[in-house]
Amino acid sequence: MKRLNRLTLCFSKKLENLEAAFGMFAAYYNYCWQTRKPGKSGEKRPSAAMMAKLAGHVWSFDELFDEVLKVSPQD
Repeated sequence: MKRLNRLTLCFSKKLENLEAAFGMFAAYYNYCWQTRKPGKSGEKRPSAAMMAKLAGHVWSFDELFDEVLKVSPQD
C-alpha cells in the first residue's frame, strides 16, 4: 500500500499505475483479508468474497496474483 499512498499523494505520470495499484488492493481486501470478530475472542471472520459466496476459501496472495495474471490483457 506504500505505492498506492505515494501515487495518490504525489504527481503520477500514469493513471494506469494508480488504477492497477488500487485494483490489486481492492482484490486483496475482498479475497485475502480476514477481519476479526468484535470482542475479545480474536476469531477471524471469513473474507468478504466468502461472505458474498464468490469464493469458497480465503485466498493466498500468490493465488490472487495468478488469477490476476490470467485475466489481465496481454500486450
